[in-house]
Amino acid sequence: TAPSDDQLPAIRKKNQVLSCDAMVIAKDHSDKSRLAADGSAVGVTIMDNYSDVVLAFPTASANANRYWLCLKFFVGSGWQGKPHILVKSDADSAITGAVTNLGWTPEPSLANRWPHNTRHERMHETLKSIQRASILQAGTNSDSWNGTLPFASVYMSITKKAPILPHERDAAGNCLEEFIPKSQMTCWECHHGGDRFEGPIQPFGRLCWYVDKDVHPMVPQTSPAASQHLAWSWCRFGNQPLEPLPMRMPKPPLNASEHSEKQLMESIAECCLQGIRLEV
Repeated sequence: TAPSDDQLPAIRKKNQVLSCDAMVIAKDHSDKSRLAADGSAVGVTIMDNYSDVVLAFPTASANANRYWLCLKFFVGSGWQGKPHILVKSDADSAITGAVTNLGWTPEPSLANRWPHNTRHERMHETLKSIQRASILQAGTNSDSWNGTLPFASVYMSITKKAPILPHERDAAGNCLEEFIPKSQMTCWECHHGGDRFEGPIQPFGRLCWYVDKDVHPMVPQTSPAASQHLAWSWCRFGNQPLEPLPMRMPKPPLNASEHSEKQLMESIAECCLQGIRLEV
């Protein structure tokens, strides 16, 4: 490393260095105009500093237990065997305490000094822009942000190019030959060893069709059911790729010929009320 560095090893793999912060949407639960439909007030965001993959978790309050769950979920099933993970954050004791309890190393910034992490703060601005555009495009109310926040984080990860870090460039700022394959990957592909995102890439709130897997396999389905694409759900993350699926509505709307814009908005609102989020 150069003398002007922070003297830390270069980031050469995922889950080596993470950054964690919270997007405070509503300062307290009395601010009804900013609360999400399910009561969420904060969005916990975690970013991998090697791949720039981001996950966002809407929550009612960002306490140490919530940070602990989100960080553990992000790293995956091998979190206990990875004690050398460095987590950048501000001086919030809830984050540093959660990182310490996981057996990892916190790297907080100085208290009462801004910006705490310019790279993470810039990601927040991009995430907010995607979230705002998704809400406006779908026509949902502003309190549906608890549904668009995880959607926006995944959408950004599967479309944005992976970052080329300082040690991956030559003195002229050009990408070194050995890192050219990384420069051609998205953040998602870089984080998952080159594997492409296999889920449906659709805008938030779009009418789509799915085969109901809850129906007994011996019972034939005459036609697929209608739904809205709101986000992706998954059962694993970290060491293995996510398993993205279209998020189904609690009550599928009527057939496409009978489907109205009003029914679409009511269905999305109902889904947001039931708390579409990343379960940890």
